Amino acid sequence: MEKSFGPVMANYKDSVAEIMSDSGGLQLITQGKTITPKIKKEVYTTQGTYSDTCLSFDEIPLSFSGDSSGRNDVSNRWFDPERFRECAEKSGRNVAEQIQTFIDMKSESKPIFIVQGNDYDTYMRWAEYGLSQIPKEHHKLIEGFAMAGACLGTGTLEDIKRAFYFTQLPIDTKRLHLLGVGSIKRIAPFLIFSQNGLYKDLEISYDSTTHSSGIVMGRSYLNNKICFFTKEFDNSYHILYNAFKNTTYFPEELTLELFYEILNSPSKGFKEKYGSRVLFIKTFIGFLSFTIANFISHIEQCFVNPKEVIKLTKKSKERNVFNSLYQIRNYDDFLSWERNIGKSVKSRKISGRKIESTEIEDLF
Repeated sequence: MEKSFGPVMANYKDSVAEIMSDSGGLQLITQGKTITPKIKKEVYTTQGTYSDTCLSFDEIPLSFSGDSSGRNDVSNRWFDPERFRECAEKSGRNVAEQIQTFIDMKSESKPIFIVQGNDYDTYMRWAEYGLSQIPKEHHKLIEGFAMAGACLGTGTLEDIKRAFYFTQLPIDTKRLHLLGVGSIKRIAPFLIFSQNGLYKDLEISYDSTTHSSGIVMGRSYLNNKICFFTKEFDNSYHILYNAFKNTTYFPEELTLELFYEILNSPSKGFKEKYGSRVLFIKTFIGFLSFTIANFISHIEQCFVNPKEVIKLTKKSKERNVFNSLYQIRNYDDFLSWERNIGKSVKSRKISGRKIESTEIEDLF
C-alpha cells in the first residue's frame, strides 16, 4: 500500500540478497479495515514491481472484541472455525491471483504462501484447502511457506508447535519463512529441528519489527543480547558508538555527539539544523544494519553449535524443554513430547471460542 517505499528499496537491490514485501493482511484486520479486491490488486502490483519474494494476502479466520487488536494481543482475539475453510480457500485464490498478476507483469517475483491454523489439524487442512485453489502448474512458482501464529498464539509452546507442524504439511518446499519472530529464543525450536535432522536442506528466513523499529524504541543488539539506550547521554552511547565504529557500516564523518543526536532526532529537524540529512540517513541505515548483522551472527553461532542454543535458557526447566526437542524426529515423537513435557511449556494460545468479555474475572 505504501508505494513510495518501493523505489527507495530498489536502490539497494544490488546490495542485498533479496527484497521481500509484506501483504499487510494482519495490519488491516487488526485495524478493523475491510480488505477489498482493489486493495489486493494494488498490493500485488507493488509487490511485483519492487520485490523478489512477497508474502501472500491471507484471509485470517480471526475475530476480536472491540474496535482493534494489538499485534501480539491474545486476550481479545479468537479463532473462528465457522470461517476457517472459506478463509483458507480465499487465501489460496489470493495466491493464484497474485501469481497470475506477476505472470501478466512479466515479473520474476514469487509469493510465500501463509499458512494459518489453531491446531495440528487446521494447519494441515489450511494448506490442503488453499493449494486446491491454485492451478497445479503454478505450484512450482510458490517460493516457500510461512507458518503464521495469528490464529495459534505467541507462547513458547505455540512456537514449538509451528516449528513441528511445518514438517507435516502436505507440501514440497525448501523455504520456510517465520512471521514476526525477532528474538533468538523464539527461533530456537527451528534451529533445533535443523540441527537434529528434522529439517533437511531448508532455507529459513524471518521478519520482525523488533529490529526495524529498534532505533526509535531505544534498542540495539550487541554481544549476543539486546542493548537499551535512553534519551540520556550516558555510557551506553559510548559503548554502541565504539562498537559501531569498527564496522563497514560506519560513516567516517560521524562523531559521538552526532551519533547521539541522530538517534534522538527526527530527520526533518536534523536537516533544518545542518542543511542536509545525508549523514542522518547513512547513520540510521548503517546502525540498523549493524544491529541486524549482530543478531544474525548470534543466530549463526547457535546454528552451528547446539551448546549455544542451550545457553539461551536461564532456568533448568527451559533447558530441559530445549534439550527434549532434539529427540523429536517424527509425528509419534512429537505426540509423546506434547503429552509429557509440552504440558509444562509456557503457552499464550488464541482461544478457539468467542470471547465475550476481556474483564479478568470473566476469562477464567
